[in-house]
Amino acid sequence: MSARGQVLAPVRVAGIADYDEAMRFTDLVFRPGQRGRRIVESQYPHLYRQEPGHARRLMILRDGEGGLGPIIGCIGVHPISLRSDEARISVGGIGIVGAHPERRGEGIMTRLLHAAITRMQRQRKAVSVLTGDRLRYGRFGWENGGCSNLFSLTPRSTGEVNANRSLRLLRLSNGARRSVWKRIADIADRQPYGVVRNRMEQHAVMLRKGKEGWYCHSGERFAYAVLSGPNRKSRPYVRVDEVGGESQLVQQILCQLMQRFHLSRLDGLSGPNPEEVEHFQSISESWSRITDGMVRVNDISLLCQQLEPLLRRRARNLALRGVVRFINPEGGDPGILRLGRGGRSYRIELDRQQLTRLLFGLVPVSEQASDTAGLSCACRSLLNPLLPIPLYLPLLNRV
Repeated sequence: MSARGQVLAPVRVAGIADYDEAMRFTDLVFRPGQRGRRIVESQYPHLYRQEPGHARRLMILRDGEGGLGPIIGCIGVHPISLRSDEARISVGGIGIVGAHPERRGEGIMTRLLHAAITRMQRQRKAVSVLTGDRLRYGRFGWENGGCSNLFSLTPRSTGEVNANRSLRLLRLSNGARRSVWKRIADIADRQPYGVVRNRMEQHAVMLRKGKEGWYCHSGERFAYAVLSGPNRKSRPYVRVDEVGGESQLVQQILCQLMQRFHLSRLDGLSGPNPEEVEHFQSISESWSRITDGMVRVNDISLLCQQLEPLLRRRARNLALRGVVRFINPEGGDPGILRLGRGGRSYRIELDRQQLTRLLFGLVPVSEQASDTAGLSCACRSLLNPLLPIPLYLPLLNRV
């Protein structure tokens, strides 16, 4: 029941017949006062499409007991597969968590989030990611996590790069050769951390509204860069969203673009991939490591199954052995990590936020607060070389 005393229908999965209204609703909530139709859809074409499969990613709440009234709440749950070395993590990406502006304070967001969590657990999404207010979403189990590197490029820091004027930069577009798109996809697929991208959606991801891509090739050498401007506009460029290819060419692309468009600064964002770090670090004025967003562990048992190949390999290389059982005080099946035969067995009781900090935070295990039951000195010594795990959602794939 809402704060107004009205009985609300349950949150339900949207269908294609609901899609157009849902897009108008998201524009009302997230793009108020902006002119245009389906603005959110045009800015995130890899997520929102008028197709049955994409429509079912949305969950809606309609007004009235029978659910026959207008939409007053909407949330998106998008399937993502994240790569962390050999681990493949099933993820639910949360987007457009919105309540009608005139109905805020009635618990609509709470109902949407609980419904989305239940759906992700049924769909066997081991974790969930979103961006937003930690204090708001922390009440539902999300916590700062993941790993990104932020680089600051200036004319001075890039000044030693030879901006080869004979290097021809080409705009990335739908009309680019298939061989160009294949090279970009192959580069992304080689990265140890990131999204397992569907190649059918690659154009939509790389050519999103507010983004511009450039590429160049010299013989067998190839590189590309995708940049964006402020307020979801493509220019003037303020950020490098993604780069790839031969490092020297990447640096020449960025240097030439800074000179061509008279840029005094560019921020570059990358994951922990060593190749990406190499592209930026030598031409940056400064850099820092930041959390990538917010992470919620939905199913610790499933997550341990997905992480075990990676952690067993790390443990084997370091001659570490043992069994770790993660217990969630909220209930549910425990997560079990078998790190080789022999060794001690440990039982750790963690809430969801503690679990995110342990598995996907930025602070080493040895420096984390001792507020978890069972995280003894011996257990810390076992886990410290293995955790946290870099979790990275590329900027182009953000929901």
